[in-house]
Amino acid sequence: MGILGEMRQGRPGGDPARIERKAEDALERIQELESRLERLTQVNQAMWSLVKEATGLTEETLVDRIKALDAASRPAEPDVPVQGALCPQCGRSVSLRHNRCLFCDFELQETNAFRTVAR
Repeated sequence: MGILGEMRQGRPGGDPARIERKAEDALERIQELESRLERLTQVNQAMWSLVKEATGLTEETLVDRIKALDAASRPAEPDVPVQGALCPQCGRSVSLRHNRCLFCDFELQETNAFRTVAR
């Protein structure tokens, strides 16, 4: 159980050295994710510049497409998950944020290059 779980159950967080290690691990993970995000941003900027040069598309076209994709992926109601794919084993919806079906635990194969970025 994590430190927050222990605190919720009224148990002390434990050894201060353990808490400090967990905080350092979390900070390291955040820095790793920030680095990955920066790299993905650079890759997307490079791809967009190539596509724009090759096709003559405009920034306006890109912004319109982003808005359309954002609207399509946003649930109509707050409790409705973002649909990504159907599980081939049980047929239920699996969010883009997951690589396993939450209902039957089937591991999905990556078929969409953007699935890994959404998680």
